[in-house]
Amino acid sequence: MKIAHISDLHFFSGKFFLSDLFSKKFLGKMNAFVRRKDHFITNHLDRMVASFIKEEVEAVIISGDFTTTSDKAEFEMAKSFLDDLETAGITAFIVPGNHDVYTSKACKEKFFYHYLSPKKALSLNGWDMLLLDCTIDNPPFLANGSFTKEHEEEVITFLKNTKKCMIINHFPLDESQQKHKLLGGETLKKILFSHKGTILYMHGHTHKTKYSNPCEPVHIFNSSEATVKEQFKYHLIELKEETFSYKEVKYFQ
Repeated sequence: MKIAHISDLHFFSGKFFLSDLFSKKFLGKMNAFVRRKDHFITNHLDRMVASFIKEEVEAVIISGDFTTTSDKAEFEMAKSFLDDLETAGITAFIVPGNHDVYTSKACKEKFFYHYLSPKKALSLNGWDMLLLDCTIDNPPFLANGSFTKEHEEEVITFLKNTKKCMIINHFPLDESQQKHKLLGGETLKKILFSHKGTILYMHGHTHKTKYSNPCEPVHIFNSSEATVKEQFKYHLIELKEETFSYKEVKYFQ
């Protein structure tokens, strides 16, 4: 079974409202116009879907940051993309990123779950899946996640019953910048690295495409250049009965 992993699409509506003034959302929109507008390009996602079809992808893992400032219009753009995947016969499994809870209201009222209606995790070709939501309500200029005691219990319980699995989380296990770290991430890392079965840990957040295998049996996929200008990459992963293989795919030149 072939799956794709993408992250950090960062749909941006470009709309400003009076209510945005003097808010975190206003700062985020100004940053998007000044720095991000020409960095994240979502005009070629039809090419991505076409590439999925060509590669015979059956499911897509999307590890957060669908939006830029959690605007309703941005969530609607994300929903339209998910609808395109469904029309193509491709099932999407998704988690939120820090930009999907960009405001206190978006976090408290769970905009991500309201607008995007995530599917429940399934076992894909014998590989179990855990969708981990570590997002929190951050103040301006911070982009942290938090691995809590509840998350710890959830992961430990999940790993007790699996020998090969995928864990999906927006945040990387290791991040050098304090303002982007997964708080409590060392605990998650310790749990994963002590597991006896195979783990595919899929994340985004850093806007890079990278595979690493820091410790058997943990394999880490970062696929957060899906809409980055001149990159347009994703990871194609084939889930086999006992093993897996992968490659990077560039869907637009």
